[in-house]
Amino acid sequence: MDRQSVTAEDVARHVGVSRSTVSRAFSADRLVKKVTRKKILKAAEELGYQPNALAQALISRRSQIVGIVMGELNNPFHAILHGALTSSLQANGYIPMTAQLGPDKSITDAVSMFRQYQVGAVLLTSMVVTQSMIAACRKAGLLVALLNRIDEEDLAASVCADLEQGGMLAAEHIISRSPSRIAIIEGHEKSWTAKARLAGHLAGLQRAGITPVWVLPGDYTYKAGAVAADVLFSDGPRPDAVICANDLTAMGLMDTARSKYGLRIPNDFAVIGFDDIPMAEWDCFDLTTVRLPVNRMIERTTDLVDRMMAEPTQVSEKTWVPCRLVMRGTT
Repeated sequence: MDRQSVTAEDVARHVGVSRSTVSRAFSADRLVKKVTRKKILKAAEELGYQPNALAQALISRRSQIVGIVMGELNNPFHAILHGALTSSLQANGYIPMTAQLGPDKSITDAVSMFRQYQVGAVLLTSMVVTQSMIAACRKAGLLVALLNRIDEEDLAASVCADLEQGGMLAAEHIISRSPSRIAIIEGHEKSWTAKARLAGHLAGLQRAGITPVWVLPGDYTYKAGAVAADVLFSDGPRPDAVICANDLTAMGLMDTARSKYGLRIPNDFAVIGFDDIPMAEWDCFDLTTVRLPVNRMIERTTDLVDRMMAEPTQVSEKTWVPCRLVMRGTT
């Protein structure tokens, strides 16, 4: 048999099931028994059958495509999260379709594209997710979930690292060095994740009866760390410990403190980041940080997608995944 001409009917005859059962076996339909699905997938592999995903979408009005809404990928962590997410979705039989938000691209553009391709579910992973974004997806009839942040109004399911817990870990570790002047560099002012991290930092310090001497604005960028270094080290009393909203900010702070002010880390001051991006373990940084549980978050998210696709109903559960401290040379 010509492998290019193999049809669903051929697979059905080979296994002894109906054509519709073959079609359902290539989706997340729970009505197909595991044993039957295994037989069908094995027969399809032997015969060289590949289902037509677009044809299936036209029939069911819902495809195996999963829409992903991302912000700009200039932050290394966002690129890492996106790579892990798309790999997991593909491994589980889904087709990732990414829409990037930016100055010239809105959620309306993304929703329009997702509707054209009849996506089965949408994952919002942008750094700044608004309730209007969630509402726009739901109004268009799209199943939606959030990754790396929480929907506080319970309109959609959420999978997120426990950022407040991670922020407290960072503060408690810095306190263990018995500093006298602590500085905090915040993340993006409009970001829910930045607010959660800051809340954890402040709560951890408050438990020990400590108030930070400086709380500086930032935006999760390398430049924000460099600017903060000029504020903290150019004149007057200097901090002996700095808590940063993310690793990239910590790296900008460290490079400027060393090259411009001749400071040594951790001799002159300790610094801790957040995220644990690959660069954090480079010898030039050796950065103590809080690791985001990317793999566990992705596992939970893929499981959530499985359930949403199998029974196309909107859910609103919250899943928190704890963070972990990674100690290196900067503390």
